[in-house]
Amino acid sequence: MPSEIAVTADTSPSAGMRISAPAKLAIVVLFFLSGITGLVYEVTWTRLFTTIFGSTTYAVTAVLTAFMGGLALGSFVIGRIADKKRNPFLVYALLEVGIGVTALLVPTLLRLLDHAYAAVFENIQSSLWLLVVARVVLSSLVILIPTFLMGGTLPVLCKLFVSRADQSGTQVALLYAVNTLGATAGWFLTGFFFLEMFGITTTIRLTSAVNFLLALLFFLPAMLWKPVAEPGDRPAPAADSPDAPVHKSYLTLILIGFACAGFVSLSYEVLWTRLLVFKLKTTVYAFSIMLTTFLVGIGLGSLLFLVAEKFKLIKNQLKTFGVIQALIGLMGLSTIVLFGKIESIPVFESVAAFNPEIAWRTQVLYKLSLAGMIMLGPTLLMGLAFPLVSRFYTRNIDSVGRSVGNIYAVNTIGCILGSLLTGFVLVQALGTQSSIVLISLVALTVGTLVLAYRPRGVPAPLVPRNFVFVFAPLAWLIALGLIAVTPGDTLFEYYNIYERQMYEDTELLYAHEGVECITTVHRYPDGERGISTSSINVAGTHFTNRTTQKLQAHIPMLVHPQPTEVLQVGFGSGETCHILTMYDTERVDLVEISPGVIETSAKYFGDINGGVVDHPKFRPIIMDGANYMSLTERKYDVIMNDASWPFYIGCSTLYTKDYFERGRKRLKAGGIMTTWMPIEMLGSFKTVLRSFHEVFPHVSVWLAVTHTNKHALLLGSEHELQIDAKLFLDRFDRFARADLESVHLDDPVFFLDAFQMDETVMGEWLDSVPLHTIDKPVLEFAARKPTAEDKLDSWQLIATHNVTVASHLTGGAGLEIDGESIVTRLES
Repeated sequence: MPSEIAVTADTSPSAGMRISAPAKLAIVVLFFLSGITGLVYEVTWTRLFTTIFGSTTYAVTAVLTAFMGGLALGSFVIGRIADKKRNPFLVYALLEVGIGVTALLVPTLLRLLDHAYAAVFENIQSSLWLLVVARVVLSSLVILIPTFLMGGTLPVLCKLFVSRADQSGTQVALLYAVNTLGATAGWFLTGFFFLEMFGITTTIRLTSAVNFLLALLFFLPAMLWKPVAEPGDRPAPAADSPDAPVHKSYLTLILIGFACAGFVSLSYEVLWTRLLVFKLKTTVYAFSIMLTTFLVGIGLGSLLFLVAEKFKLIKNQLKTFGVIQALIGLMGLSTIVLFGKIESIPVFESVAAFNPEIAWRTQVLYKLSLAGMIMLGPTLLMGLAFPLVSRFYTRNIDSVGRSVGNIYAVNTIGCILGSLLTGFVLVQALGTQSSIVLISLVALTVGTLVLAYRPRGVPAPLVPRNFVFVFAPLAWLIALGLIAVTPGDTLFEYYNIYERQMYEDTELLYAHEGVECITTVHRYPDGERGISTSSINVAGTHFTNRTTQKLQAHIPMLVHPQPTEVLQVGFGSGETCHILTMYDTERVDLVEISPGVIETSAKYFGDINGGVVDHPKFRPIIMDGANYMSLTERKYDVIMNDASWPFYIGCSTLYTKDYFERGRKRLKAGGIMTTWMPIEMLGSFKTVLRSFHEVFPHVSVWLAVTHTNKHALLLGSEHELQIDAKLFLDRFDRFARADLESVHLDDPVFFLDAFQMDETVMGEWLDSVPLHTIDKPVLEFAARKPTAEDKLDSWQLIATHNVTVASHLTGGAGLEIDGESIVTRLES
């Protein structure tokens, strides 16, 4: 066959090289460790980058795009280099050295990048997409070399392992599986243990040491390596053999199809993650469980190929690849049904966040089971596809590195596009359910085209027409049937799942599909409403919520003598922002990570936020709060942190000592900073309090005692708290009394009685608790330790160290309220 239209399998006697079975086993173990290091770096680097770019989906995706882009480029380039080198051991050892050295440099380079990005931000902050591009470019500059080197490890070892073209499938399957399972272990261990035990910086250093150890272990055999020729008296391949001549256009189709397979796989991951957080929440453990399950499926799928090859179950690689893609599409469609039926599966009724009645290990197993039910089937097939394509695409033993590098690169590029387009375009344009349908149809289309396409010159037995004529229409019939019988609002109702667990008759009023999260509005059986982001309630009209929303504004605005410029981080229902505009402020800046929250609150909570989004003082800033605090040069009289629960990823950063330090720098002289704090876990309460107090020498804790409240407010400043009693009463009457009547705090004494303690009673009991920092985010790991007594213990701590606010009042001795001294009333 002419060379310009065919690629044939190489059967020359000198084509391959052999290594012993014990040596292969040792290399497999080492490659497993290499997989661990890769994912440890991905997790830790992403966290470091979010301190610069923020915790938004745009920022995280920019970093992951740079990471995966480096892997793709590395596999493509180094795969070609590997084919030209005679000593793969030496090449691999040098790769590990390079990874270890450059990984150690990343934290230092990021500190330099921090200043560069600040300059970029000042010039293009008005353009979201220019910022995204800037993030991708800047992050690529920092991690391009280590990720480039990581991308080359698989092609190099494939060159070492594959001694004949017909081994490419099994050997690639083995290496890909162990590396993926190593990555799985890396993600799980980092999320569950490493960050908590060592922190980010130490984890990176320890991981780099593993790279150096791997390099040393590969240098030793590199010194002794002598290639051994593989016996090559092989007969010519039969016409229907996988090694038969194949038209180049068909190989091109396979590369395109495999890129589409990568697109589909990452699209599904994005979509399934958006849905699973409604049951698993946005904790570090939940994300570890979700990605662990995804990677386990892919790793086991590759091992499944080894079993299939051993028992000769795969007669035709191309036909099988097409079938797999079609089945992935069908399974993807079925996940819509699974999500809709989760509530009817008894074991998963217990899968709720932080249930103290269920043992921690049992909760983890339940959540792994839930994630596995959704993802394991499709990901097994995804994992099976890589060695399958490698087996077919590798036609020449002299170009193993090039072939594996090509397929790894195009698949990774597909993954990048799948993540980008799904997260930023599809979910907003179509919604999550319709996006799953579309992606499933893409997978089905890829499978059908691979099965149906056959250029001239390809032997007929390679792709049997009768099979295509039966399987493809049947797959499409099943897919269209699933779409037809599945209600279009299946996932809309699923968004109500957590609230329905709490209150059975809760009604879902609205769902906003945003890039950052899914924002929902719920009406509870008592008629009250709440707003949630991915099932985390953030605000609402219940008495406790209204009390919190009001006090968050009134306490700092009345304590500060004359605040004119105010910053609030986190919008919620918008009531707090509305109150801020009622005061004699000149500017109210609002930093909110999700524009969907502002839009939703404006639509459904206008009765309590007064249409604040249209107020001339109101200035919304769409970005991560910690990121804004780091980059802005503006200073404020009052900064209010209205973040959600501190153990959720993203929110956790807004409770770090680092964040509070940035807030202190953004305060004007005499300014104050506040932060919302749930009265839940005693250890977490102490940790936030200590992290806050490390930055602000003067701290007070406020908690309204009009009811069994579960939300406190921390107030910090660099100066001792002093409240001018006369000015306070005047401003209270002007701005607060009427507004506070609905929560029974319209009496200024009751309002001031929310003051519970200050720094004078924060002694050794506070010094012994850990700090919460970006490097060591201890609060994120508190989720596994809650007990029913924790909340009571927190209340007890506050009650035991209670002091009166009277000592902080100035000029109050002669002031009376209803004929009684204000000081006397407070002290009683």
